[in-house]
Formats: sequence, C-alpha cells, structure tokens
Amino acid sequence: MPFVVENLPQSGDIRLRVVADSKTELFQGALEGMLGIIKPEIQQGSFKIIKVDIQAADLATLLVDFLNFVLAQMNIHLVAFSTIYFQSLTDQTLSAKLKGQPYKRLTEEIKAVTYYNLKVGLQSNGKWEASVVFDI
Repeated sequence: MPFVVENLPQSGDIRLRVVADSKTELFQGALEGMLGIIKPEIQQGSFKIIKVDIQAADLATLLVDFLNFVLAQMNIHLVAFSTIYFQSLTDQTLSAKLKGQPYKRLTEEIKAVTYYNLKVGLQSNGKWEASVVFDI
C-alpha cells in the first residue's frame, strides 16, 4: 500500500500521504506510515492485543483520533501496534483490535497527530486518499 512521508520545511512537522483501495486499507496504511516515521526498534517479546472503539463526527476526524489513540497506547504499553483487525469501520465509527510487539525505543518522537491541512476522501479514480500532518 503506497504512502509518502514528507518533511515540511521550517515547520517541524511531517506530512503523511496515503493512497489505498478501501477505507480499511487507508487506516492500515496510515498506521504503517506513522510507524515508518517513528521507526520503533522492535525487541523480542510476546505480542500484545488491545481493543479500540472510536466515534467521531466524520471520517477525517476518525482517522486522526485513531492515530492519536494508537500513539498514546504505544507510549503507555511500549508496544508498536502494527496490525489492525477491523470489526467495523464506518465514516463515524471504528471498532477493531490492534496487535503489536514491544519496542526498545523510537527513532523519532511524534507529539501529536494534527488536524492541520487534514484531507481524507474518495478520489475520482476510486482510490481513497489521506493527508495527515504529525507534530514532531
């Protein structure tokens, strides 16, 4: 699933652009892109699975809230959550399980996933596209 990470000049932010065939792939791609930014050093250990249920006003807000939730859980549990098992995903709700492995450290620290220049939508070519900015 293609994603592009761009450093934004003089802002201290990083923009992630994800293109996917479906909403579920868009969310998985955004998660993989975020992990690509922070580059966790995975250590041996058992997998951890947690449940996530999020509601939001729209799909764009849902994506940001989801990524912020994952970021917080990674910092709490010291686990790099890399896989999503969706139970349901609509434009306003997400219910899933996240699976990940412990990490030693993160190469890059993300402070927050922002709403700045946030874009999420279905393109005329039938692909889903998201543009998300991370405060680093």
